[in-house]
Amino acid sequence: VYVSAGSAAHHKPLLLHLLRNAQRHCRELLHSLNASTATTSPTRSTENNLVAVVVHAFSDPVYNRSSFHLAGTKCGVARVASTLATSAIQALRQMQEDDDRPLDDSSSSDRGEKAHPFVGLVDHVAVMPLVFDSTTEAPLGHQTHTAKKAIPNDETVFVPQTVSGWAAREIGHSLEAMAVNVHYYGTATPTLTTLASIRRERTQFFRSGGLSTTTTTTTTTTQQESTDNTQPPTEVATVGAPLEFVENFNIRCTSSCPKATAQSLTRYLRERDGGLAGVEALTLPYSNNQWEVACNLLKPHQSSSDKVLKRALEWEQEQNSLADAAAVSPTKLIEKGYSVGTTHQQCLQTLQLYISGTEEERNMYDKAVEEGLA
Repeated sequence: VYVSAGSAAHHKPLLLHLLRNAQRHCRELLHSLNASTATTSPTRSTENNLVAVVVHAFSDPVYNRSSFHLAGTKCGVARVASTLATSAIQALRQMQEDDDRPLDDSSSSDRGEKAHPFVGLVDHVAVMPLVFDSTTEAPLGHQTHTAKKAIPNDETVFVPQTVSGWAAREIGHSLEAMAVNVHYYGTATPTLTTLASIRRERTQFFRSGGLSTTTTTTTTTTQQESTDNTQPPTEVATVGAPLEFVENFNIRCTSSCPKATAQSLTRYLRERDGGLAGVEALTLPYSNNQWEVACNLLKPHQSSSDKVLKRALEWEQEQNSLADAAAVSPTKLIEKGYSVGTTHQQCLQTLQLYISGTEEERNMYDKAVEEGLA
């Protein structure tokens, strides 16, 4: 669950409050499940049990963006994520009303220039599959979805064929009940529309935050876009279920790397420009005259974060070889690469600890998660 907050000092108490309430909610669900299974033999399908855990939380003051990462069963994740997302919107709406300034107001920590692109208060909710077919390395949810040939191409009667798509729809409905204009993607929609397409064609994502001054080529405006543009930007959200577990990996360039050079790294990495399979990349302004290349790894089992960093370092070497040939001193262009959020394995390991561990181990883990918002 991605929230458009984190740059202002008064955001921290709010984010901690949201996190602790979500952790408390997860603990209550676990205690209820343990109480019910202690007296009766469980007959319900595991996926219908209410199990969820907060695996990770992170706040980036430069990007004015925070995230809460959950893992669990479809019903548990849908329940906790819905409460977390709606609570965040209620609190941020009230904060905006009290402050009387827009979400991307640049008066706070220059976030108008550096903020991560966004579409709303709760910008994005992604529900991803954790169960894979070991023989094909493909998500079981993908196989289930594509095996159904008679899926109606009608949002009003559509029923997702994956557990992640179902959970995404449940979370989306909770936001819609708060008058949020929700755009669905992935297996949460009958057309399997991608997140990138939704952001480009139906929202202002690529014309917001740090991209607000960037010239972009847009597609022909549709009736849906026209309708969306009449909505306040804080009342839009993208909610969906990718076909696979998506990992995020950023590469921070040094202050010696100008924008045009950072953009060449972006093209070198992303699939549509001949880079690595399943890699989407975007060049974003960071602090101290630096740029970052933010990557979505849509196929992390094929193009891992290690492969992305290796290719980035190859690019740096090529750039310095060109500089050397031109009698220009080589320059360090990459400061570091770092993962953002969680991995598939981390989610599974945390679930195991949360379900099978002791109360003391759960408390220690929850406390460690809080440090991500420090």
